[in-house]
Amino acid sequence: MSTGHRSLAEQMRPHFEPLQTYYIDAATGDWGRWRARAIRFMSNRKVPDNYSPTSYLINTLLPPDNSNRTMDYVATMAIE
Repeated sequence: MSTGHRSLAEQMRPHFEPLQTYYIDAATGDWGRWRARAIRFMSNRKVPDNYSPTSYLINTLLPPDNSNRTMDYVATMAIE
């Protein structure tokens, strides 16, 4: 890993450590799953909606009457 990657990983560690608890809880029994749902809810509140270009494109390829289609593809801009 490069020095830049290591530095970024150290900066982001506090943000990713709760994920370890989440995955352990999600795989366990009743109480763990409820705890995982609470962690997911709190985490999702902090993150704005964001879609990768691939997921955006795939969603626009769904038939127009599909209830899962939430976006429309209009155009692609390229700035050179």
